[in-house]
Amino acid sequence: MYSGSNSNIEFTDNTAHYFIYPYSPGAGIKAPNDTTYRFIFPGNECPGAFDRGQEKARRRDYQGAIEDWTEAIKLKPNFPEAYYNRGLAHSMVGDKQGEIQDYNQAIKLKPDYAKAYYNRGLVRYESGDKQGAIQDYSQAIRVKPDYALAYNNRGFVRSELGDKQGAIQDYDQAIRLQPNFANPYNNRGFVRYELGDKQGALQDYDQASRILPDHADVYSDRGSTRVRLGDKQGAIADLQKAADLFQQQGDTENYQKVIKLLEKLK
Repeated sequence: MYSGSNSNIEFTDNTAHYFIYPYSPGAGIKAPNDTTYRFIFPGNECPGAFDRGQEKARRRDYQGAIEDWTEAIKLKPNFPEAYYNRGLAHSMVGDKQGEIQDYNQAIKLKPDYAKAYYNRGLVRYESGDKQGAIQDYSQAIRVKPDYALAYNNRGFVRSELGDKQGAIQDYDQAIRLQPNFANPYNNRGFVRYELGDKQGALQDYDQASRILPDHADVYSDRGSTRVRLGDKQGAIADLQKAADLFQQQGDTENYQKVIKLLEKLK
């Protein structure tokens, strides 16, 4: 699982990797299941244009918000929060280049802007620049050492680049900082499985399921692991639970995948 604010980064596949995004609430591997995406509302700078942008963003009029924050920036060019918010709004309308440019400027004006580094890391990852994403998450962590989301996402990217031990270290730290954060447990379980530690993987999936009992991907991953451990009945129970949840969530693609696996087991 990747994580974020409303910046939706994610992927599918039966693997339980979660990226956290900077924006909209979502679930599972395909969307951020964390709701950390927030515009910044200082409220005391360029109140007219800036506040209008806030209100339009709340109504999801992102193009209108961009226009208002552009006006706020013209009135006050050294306004990092306006650049940050406009960057998020650019993301919402699919303008990744505009998003990165705004985060660059926000960071230039405010070098300790952890959220801007974090969000730029999300965009860089989505654009295929995984090393750049790692650099930004590392900067976010340098500025904000208790940034569990950044540790989770950096671990995710490290795992994709083959640095499994580095990924586990990041997931460990994310869990230490935020023990009730399910994503790093699920992600660490995936890496442990890849490294041959199937029992360790099961323990992590168990913990993730306790934190997120209605998370279909957790049951799907744990069920797949149990298949390989020879626990047929446990696998069937997990996969049936995953299928039920995927169906409830309207995720037809993953529902069908799990049903096919169940048919092979029964």
